[in-house]
Amino acid sequence: INNSSTSTTDVTECDSYTWNGTTYTTSGSYTYVTTNALGCDSTATLNLTINNSTLLVNDQTVCFGGSYSINGNTYSLSGSYSDTLITQNGCDSIIVTNLTVLNELIVSVNASNSGTACLGESVTLTMNGFASPNNTYQWSDANGVIVGATSSTYVATATGTYSLTVTTPAGCSSTSSGVSVNIISVTPPTGLSTSNIQVDRATMNWTAVADAHHYDIRMRVQGSSSWTISLNNLFGTSKEKLNLTSSTDYEWQIRSACSTDSSSVSAWSSTQTFTTATPCTVPQNTTTTSITLTEATLGFDAVTGAWGYIIRYKKTNQGFGSFVFDTVNTNSLSLTGLSSSSNYHWQVKSMCDANGTNKSSWSSYTNFSTLSCSSLSLSFSKTNVNCYGGSDGAIDLTVSGGTGSYTYLWNNGSTDEDLTGLSAGTYSVTVTDVTTGCTETLSVTINEPSSAFAVNVNAGGNGTACLGESVTLTMNGFAS
Repeated sequence: INNSSTSTTDVTECDSYTWNGTTYTTSGSYTYVTTNALGCDSTATLNLTINNSTLLVNDQTVCFGGSYSINGNTYSLSGSYSDTLITQNGCDSIIVTNLTVLNELIVSVNASNSGTACLGESVTLTMNGFASPNNTYQWSDANGVIVGATSSTYVATATGTYSLTVTTPAGCSSTSSGVSVNIISVTPPTGLSTSNIQVDRATMNWTAVADAHHYDIRMRVQGSSSWTISLNNLFGTSKEKLNLTSSTDYEWQIRSACSTDSSSVSAWSSTQTFTTATPCTVPQNTTTTSITLTEATLGFDAVTGAWGYIIRYKKTNQGFGSFVFDTVNTNSLSLTGLSSSSNYHWQVKSMCDANGTNKSSWSSYTNFSTLSCSSLSLSFSKTNVNCYGGSDGAIDLTVSGGTGSYTYLWNNGSTDEDLTGLSAGTYSVTVTDVTTGCTETLSVTINEPSSAFAVNVNAGGNGTACLGESVTLTMNGFAS
């Protein structure tokens, strides 16, 4: 008798197990009956334990720039990633990681008024774009976190560099670049001076102040208790004030303004003083001297404080546009190149500064006439020689006209006005006016008897008479 046979097998597998052509996926006891080699039944028993593999879905979210690591692998891009691990029972454990990398959080900040404000004012810092109420906000400066500054906007009142850190509910954070805030405190202008000081005006000058929007000036007559003149909202570095009083001491101050409305200003500057000019007076006592044919000298009293004088002259019969102008620094002007025998008039005004802004009015006209050579006249009286061959002739010359000062030159070499002791002959003289140079010529002839003087006497009775008688002697011819 051949006995049946039995066997038992214990098996542990992952997910499935194939036995005698049959695949099993669940744990249990399974029997398989077959015929053994003796032809008897052979019963085999399988005690099967199936351990299933596991599949785990792992959803993960990271911030931009972040990463997720699992099973030695690191992932930094959005996507699904599969990692296989071995469990304690030796079966696979598959983890599928669905990784989401959030978009980059970019934070930028805008500053009002380009980050600049005047002292006493502020700069508002605002996050650009939408400010989600779900985020948290924190402002910082160079000293660190600003306590209480947890809004998407911040009002800065101090100079510095500010930044904003934004944190999302996912824990992602980003910090903006620093934005500069400049709170300006302007200073009073320096380099003060006063120029172009005239009778009724003056120009005030200063050096520009950095960040100043405009300037304000206040003025007053020196010694006044209050500032009576205000010049506001000035731009540039100078200001001319008109309508001032002459010969008056003024003082002025200036300040810088940071804002358009002068709500933020500097202190007033130091005080500057100046004195307006005294008006030039008209020169007095105008005279014309040294008048010749073509020359004349114009003179007048000097004016105290005058820098120079303006003189204009022309012929009296010429139009106004014919005036000739000269500027001199002395109280006289010598004219040359004038026309002889002409009538002229002239005027003068004083000038009390080099640029001619402080001038007097014109003086009244002063007239003069240049000289004429035709006014020189010669006349004479003469005494002829009494006796033939004598030298008792004379010429008495008379000169009229001209300037009254003359020189004489006779053809006999004499330079006297009158000639005496002359013999018969023709005498010519040239008379020169010393002042004008005009000349006049005259010729005078001195006569004498045509022959020597002779006397013939006739004696009556042939010149013979008895004693006691006489002989009459008579001159022949006319007895004058």
